[in-house]
Amino acid sequence: MTIRNILTQFDGLKPEEGAVFKFERPGQAICARFIARRNGVQTKSVTALAKCLDVEILEATDTDMVGHATIFESSHISQLMERANLTAGQGFVLKFCNVDRRTRFKRFAYKRLPELDATDRDLLESSGSGGKRREQDQLSHDL
Repeated sequence: MTIRNILTQFDGLKPEEGAVFKFERPGQAICARFIARRNGVQTKSVTALAKCLDVEILEATDTDMVGHATIFESSHISQLMERANLTAGQGFVLKFCNVDRRTRFKRFAYKRLPELDATDRDLLESSGSGGKRREQDQLSHDL
């Protein structure tokens, strides 16, 4: 197979739509696998660049979102992730605990969960499309 043939096969390739997960209420939590962290991400605000945490959400409270997602890091999430020093595929829980009323500092709880670590096969399979909803995931399981 030539490179031109390979490119022809992907003529209709569409960009991936990335899902963004936002912790909105204390008590929300995710079980996830770490993918990567990114610095200097442009946001809607032209004044600041953000840090992002890319994850594979395995389960979340208050939502049916599973799959690849991006979380814009608060300062506490950044502190936790820097301390954790995760590598791709490592499992963890991240929970939004509370917001300091005076400073508006969001506090999170973090726990490393080695039992959720991805296998090499999981890493290959998860390199597909962006965040999915549970119904889509279940549908593909049923096929």
